[in-house]
Amino acid sequence: MSETIGVLSILEGALLDEARRLWALFEREYQSKGVQSFDYPNVTFQGGRCHNVAQVQDALSRLSRQLRPFEVMVDGWSCFEPSNVVFLKVVLTDDLKHINQVVNDMLQRYCDELFDNYLPRRWPPHITVAMADLTEDNLKRARRDLRDYYPRCWQLISNLHLVRLRRETGRIEIVQSCTLWRC
Repeated sequence: MSETIGVLSILEGALLDEARRLWALFEREYQSKGVQSFDYPNVTFQGGRCHNVAQVQDALSRLSRQLRPFEVMVDGWSCFEPSNVVFLKVVLTDDLKHINQVVNDMLQRYCDELFDNYLPRRWPPHITVAMADLTEDNLKRARRDLRDYYPRCWQLISNLHLVRLRRETGRIEIVQSCTLWRC
């Protein structure tokens, strides 16, 4: 049976704190906590449907030894429409392009299908802060309330994680954690 998997980096430091603050704000003020199906704010690189997760784990271990820590820079916030997803905009750097490409290439070898919106030619790097259960009215209210909010921050990230969706609970769980090579 195939499983839905993804490869992502969990945020660290001040960027993690800001994303968690926004998660709490959207839950409290706009009744949206769908993004919390995974416990860790992150940047997702690619995902798809896979039959053999163990093969992906081996490949991710090898890949992680070849990659160095990288910067994630946030420059504002926006929405994906019409899906009512609110996110922090991540600057698309050469390092992020490279990681998205090599993760995509790796998963292409082991997955039946990949997430179309995360293909290198289409991928907008982002940190999701609200999704799935954000109503149109609450999105409008959030836009109005946050019109003067302009986040700008950066963080060095040194991890990649393989995650899977648990169909029975709708929760995302970590299957494997890898630390990127440090020089």
